[in-house]
Amino acid sequence: MNLGEMTIGCVYGESGCEGEQIFDEGLDLPTTHPRPGRSAGVAAGCELPEGETYAQIEVAPDFESDTAVFAGHVE
Repeated sequence: MNLGEMTIGCVYGESGCEGEQIFDEGLDLPTTHPRPGRSAGVAAGCELPEGETYAQIEVAPDFESDTAVFAGHVE
């Protein structure tokens, strides 16, 4: 798996506004290639305006794979 091809999308609020991905020091997508059975941690950030309590994060390892969706209320 080439983690350099990973995509992350963010949606917030009940109306489903698209949140901008944040690119800052320490929030870089990895460029590694984990071997089968291994894992890698990823620190990523997305815009979530003050007062919003619902977020949906979509992650895909590449353009050909299924997207994993994580959603719920945040504090």
